[in-house]
This record gives sequence, C-alpha cells and structure tokens, in this order.
Amino acid sequence: MKLNPASIPNAVRPTAVTSPRELAGRVCQTLFCIGAILLFCIGCDPQPSENTSQASNSGSSPSSTQNANMKTDIAALKRFISLPGEVTTATWQTDSMSGQPGGQDWWFAAVLEFPKEDQAKFLVGSARKKRVDFPKNLQLEGPFSDLKSLEGFESDNQKQERWCVPDTYAATPFESSPLLHGQAVPLGDDKVFVYMWTQ
Repeated sequence: MKLNPASIPNAVRPTAVTSPRELAGRVCQTLFCIGAILLFCIGCDPQPSENTSQASNSGSSPSSTQNANMKTDIAALKRFISLPGEVTTATWQTDSMSGQPGGQDWWFAAVLEFPKEDQAKFLVGSARKKRVDFPKNLQLEGPFSDLKSLEGFESDNQKQERWCVPDTYAATPFESSPLLHGQAVPLGDDKVFVYMWTQ
C-alpha cells in the first residue's frame, strides 16, 4: 500500500531544508536554546554562603569573599578548629598570609569565651613567655582589640608589623588539619585568643 504524503499531518511530516540560510538559522536557534538552558541551570546552582568546609578540608586558602571578615558563627567555626569545651561566644576571622586570594598558606584567629570552670580545657600545659607575631591583615577590632593590652604589645606601622610577648599556651586542643600550628593566649579567666596557621 502506498502512503499518500498529503495524508500525513504537518506536525509529523518531515520538513526539508531548502537553503543553507535556512539551515544556518535552525542551527542558531538550536544553539540559542541550549545556551539558555545552560544559563538557567547555572543560575539555579546553589552556592554555599561560606567556603569554610572546603578551606578546612582541602588546605586551600579561604575565598576572597570571606577574607578577614569578622564572624560569630560557632557552627562554622568548628569546621576550622577543634573546640575542647563549650564556647559561649566566639568571634573569628581568617585570611591568607599574603592577604591576597589564592595564597598557599593562611591563618585563622578567634577570641573564644567559655565558662570559667572549663579554663583547664582551653589552656593546656604550662604557660611560657613567647613572642606572638600577628598577621598584617588581622583586624584588631571588637573582641580582638583586647590584644592591644597584652604584655609587650608593640606595632611598627611602617612595616605593618604587630606583636606581643605574653604568656602563651600550646594550641594542641584546637588543632584540626590543616591548621596544625598555633598559640593560645589567655585574655582573662573565661576568654582565650587562638591563633592558628598552615605551613
């Protein structure tokens, strides 16, 4: 039986390309549709509010969007360092050593408040006088302004260097890869400054 082309509905009848111009037009339409779909998918991809877990797990420096910004989120703080006891309030900041996004080594600093009875959990071992050099991009504002009253605090504005020579403790209770180097400095009976860095 022969099929009569006139009996085939237009919706299913194959259409022939009559000219190169028409072919080019259809290719452009197809590419446009594909591009629009890709843009829509990218726009719908949820971006994390912070790259803290990525920074702490991969060892890469924090993203430029979070550099040296003060934060108080204790849940996010736990992605960077270990907490040996209950923390009532926390203020922390982090940045690359160079202050530029993408630096290989980076630092993390926090001022933690805790119940007085838990002091032994946060300050382990014996204290010793030791120089603490603050990173150039550490903001000494808010709770971090207490660092200016530490023993031996000095600053060299020309070299952008700041340091102190207080009683320091090992940062062992706070270590969490890749932050395996650091110092803990008491700021009172219920407060500690924790400074950690990668290397």
